Amino acid sequence: MRGDDGFGPMLYDLLLPRAGQSFLPLNGGEMPESFTSKIKAFAPDCLIIADAIVAQENAPAWAVLGESDISGASLSTHTLPLDIVIKFLKEDLPALQIIFIAAAAKNTDFGAELSPQIKTAAKEAAAEIRSIL
Repeated sequence: MRGDDGFGPMLYDLLLPRAGQSFLPLNGGEMPESFTSKIKAFAPDCLIIADAIVAQENAPAWAVLGESDISGASLSTHTLPLDIVIKFLKEDLPALQIIFIAAAAKNTDFGAELSPQIKTAAKEAAAEIRSIL
């Protein structure tokens, strides 16, 4: 519903066919913190969080960031900073490895369509994730 903020949901749709005992895709939508109980119950070794971010003009279309890259930052277009969600998850899953796939949002206006760049970024990121599953 908010333009390029649909990066995460599009990536979810592309990865859903790979769901299984060792891979649980979730669409956090506008409130990813609502899925922390499902994540804790699944008890993964690695969590991939994909979201659109507010990025500088010359930022790449998408990038893989580590936990230290997002700590203390409010990169996401969501109001609850991701480092708070991660901190909550790590209370029960202290060894959880976090990988953040960030796509540079160009337009997050309500009712805007996904930009061609974000569609391409989601397809590329999905191919990369599928190659390591």
